[in-house]
Amino acid sequence: MMCTETTQSVSMILLLKTMLLKSMEPNEKDSPTVKEVKAAIRGSLKDRYTDPALQDFLHKCTAVDPRFKALSHVDNACREQIYNSLTTEIVAIEEQRKATETAGAMSSTGRADPEESGESSSSSSSSSSSSSSSSSSSSSSSSSHQEVSHGRTV
Repeated sequence: MMCTETTQSVSMILLLKTMLLKSMEPNEKDSPTVKEVKAAIRGSLKDRYTDPALQDFLHKCTAVDPRFKALSHVDNACREQIYNSLTTEIVAIEEQRKATETAGAMSSTGRADPEESGESSSSSSSSSSSSSSSSSSSSSSSSSHQEVSHGRTV
């Protein structure tokens, strides 16, 4: 897995930690020296990446990586919690994006719905740049054009 990668990604951290901890479990066939080394490695590794916020971040990174999206290194309850958290976060981001677009459309047209007014946001922004540059030269046509300053109708 890692030998073919040219760049390692954060999505592999918890998976590799789990694999290493499992492979370092004591075995009855291990000599006392091997058992000691395995115990030292396990002791050093088990306390790494244990901060809950960091674990949440690492789990999300692993879940969105197509290679590891099954999250085979965690139990079902943890897997479900990770995907629920991701879904909630994605929905919140999408709602925020839509709210920002709606607010932008309202402020650029001065109307609640840019579709109803027959204007698109691109025509509003093009008229804003042309009206601000032509406002001083064509004051007689100011009744037909609205001056727009930084996306707000003046």
